[in-house]
Amino acid sequence: MRKNMSRTYVQTRWILDTGASHHMTAYINMLENLYDLNHHPINITVASEQVIRVEKAGKVVTREGLVPKNVLYNPAFNCNFIYVSKLTKDENCIIIYRCLLLCHTRPQLEKVDSNR
Repeated sequence: MRKNMSRTYVQTRWILDTGASHHMTAYINMLENLYDLNHHPINITVASEQVIRVEKAGKVVTREGLVPKNVLYNPAFNCNFIYVSKLTKDENCIIIYRCLLLCHTRPQLEKVDSNR
């Protein structure tokens, strides 16, 4: 954790997700102004097709100064997700993606005999 002024920031990564339905976290200690969704819980279907019931939410203040609001909390989430469309609307900003090309070599490729 890192302290900055009066806030404590948890060192963790966020996944920018253009297909997410909500901001989500598995870390309750990241949330401020935590509130219950008991009367209107939300069911989230994750990539494994598992349905996770969410009964708590709050806001997060990142060290970069972003403030995602209505971040859903459930310890069953295995990542932190930022719903890109909601973030850009709430923060009145744009996100510019940078392309990263990863090359993968296949060690099982046969060596070609150039003397044939």
